Amino acid sequence: MTKIDINILKQMFERGAQIIAENFEYIDELNIFPVPDGDTGSNLKVTTEGAINAIKNKSYIDLKQFGKDYSLALLMNARGNSGVIFSQIMKGFVINFKPDTDSLSLVEIIECFKKAVEYAYKAVTDPIEGTILTVIRVTSEEITNNANSFKSVEELFAFAVTAAENILNETPNMLQDLKNAGVVDSGGYGLFCFLSGMSDVLNNKESIKKVMRKKSLKKKDSNAIITNFEDKNEGFGYCCEFIFEKKAKVTINQKDKMDFNLPSFKREYERIGNCLVVVEDDNIVKVHIHTTAPYLALQIAQRYGEFVKVKIENMTMQFLKNNPGATLGGFDWKNSSVKNNNVHLSNDTKVIITCPTKKLSDLFVNEFKVDYVINYENSGNPSIQEFFIALQNVKSSRIILIVDDSNAILASTQAIQLLNKKIKAKLINSRDIAVTYKLCLAYNPYEDFDDNVDNLNQLSHSRFGKLAIASKSVINGKIKVNSGDYIGIIDKTIISSNKNVFEAAKVVINSTIHSVKLKKIVSPSLKIFAGIDANQADIRKFEKYVSENYSINTMIIHTDQKNYVYHFII
Repeated sequence: MTKIDINILKQMFERGAQIIAENFEYIDELNIFPVPDGDTGSNLKVTTEGAINAIKNKSYIDLKQFGKDYSLALLMNARGNSGVIFSQIMKGFVINFKPDTDSLSLVEIIECFKKAVEYAYKAVTDPIEGTILTVIRVTSEEITNNANSFKSVEELFAFAVTAAENILNETPNMLQDLKNAGVVDSGGYGLFCFLSGMSDVLNNKESIKKVMRKKSLKKKDSNAIITNFEDKNEGFGYCCEFIFEKKAKVTINQKDKMDFNLPSFKREYERIGNCLVVVEDDNIVKVHIHTTAPYLALQIAQRYGEFVKVKIENMTMQFLKNNPGATLGGFDWKNSSVKNNNVHLSNDTKVIITCPTKKLSDLFVNEFKVDYVINYENSGNPSIQEFFIALQNVKSSRIILIVDDSNAILASTQAIQLLNKKIKAKLINSRDIAVTYKLCLAYNPYEDFDDNVDNLNQLSHSRFGKLAIASKSVINGKIKVNSGDYIGIIDKTIISSNKNVFEAAKVVINSTIHSVKLKKIVSPSLKIFAGIDANQADIRKFEKYVSENYSINTMIIHTDQKNYVYHFII
């Protein structure tokens, strides 16, 4: 055929979304670190499925209206950098859909691809080649260069899929991190899936995604190199996404909003973060940015309008796939009892901690009599609201808040700033639940508040080690990591990797013990925190090794943690 109508185009978009949904977990795996944390596939799945759900029960006779509805639905549902960029690729694709017509010609489809490139690059402040941007650009260029050879729409889209596959396989040659890890770009792969689905509808065949799956990862073996491994579970920063309506107000008497200018607006955001994508669509603006100051991201936008949707997530916890993150919506700060000067506050010091599992929460409450535990096992990193509620509920003028994940520091800091000035709340970043255990062990309820805080702050810098299972093969400096290895981590650096858990753990144990002066510690012991995948026989080996080589005792604490098999601390 030489034209496609609205119904066929709708089926093509639906099939594209379906192929992404069938492959989203695999797309998530196309990350470069051995501890899995990818989320591109999840974001593209939510983005495309949300748009399809918005249009699937509607009938269209006007191509322009169909394109407008689909484009807006993509934008409103777009998640993550990849989702926003994809929404702009498709906005460009549909932007020139004509009113009072229900079909696209071959010439018009080629122009759609050109516009897709234009809008995608326009949305990104600092375009990086070797990503989804490159895949759509080169695919469009190849289509344009061969425009005269296409006799049908079927041929054009089959050609587009092949062109996308070819350039996708070149992405590791454009980005060193991809080449080091032996993977192709995940966003580009998601776009390839979508184009494959579109072609499926026209050519009445199953997608070639299975063939591509074999090629995309190539050789993920020990030749892969990571020069600066970062333990993502101890990173920092927030993924902020929000949509606001220009000039909108939330109260009648609110001050008039500033006039919106896209270039100057982008410059404001470039000062506070990275991975910036800003999209303007009539009176709607969507922003995606990675920043350590989400409150600033919101404040800037609010000068120009009011929010339709806000989402702030901790980036490194997204792999939990349960929509974690801090959100500012839906809480009445002004009417909170902590803000009320009449509330009775005790002068007794109260201790609040964050904790990754219920088993550990129970231990801290029962053994250390911790006053309040924020258990984030099922919800991801605590939000500002959760911290604020915890600070409110202990009803004390003196609070020690111990946070075990650096990703939650910003949210906890903001919550403390919202407190009544009569409340003296001190934040301690323990960085890990093993350090939190050490701090709770050292806390003395009979000591002065400030002395306790000083002592705990010093101890918060204690060295701790962790053991995880590698999800892929890499080389980290001089350490060769094979998929399935046990990897030992100290201070975000991989220091050991071995198929044998004891051999990998031994290096971490030695490093942990050597970091302290045992002679200065009364009755030193190595605390071993055993996760859900821990093995009792291995634990006995650790105990024997520590006893024979260091003449100190060990203490076993069962945690039910999923991300790490063991933690070690003196």
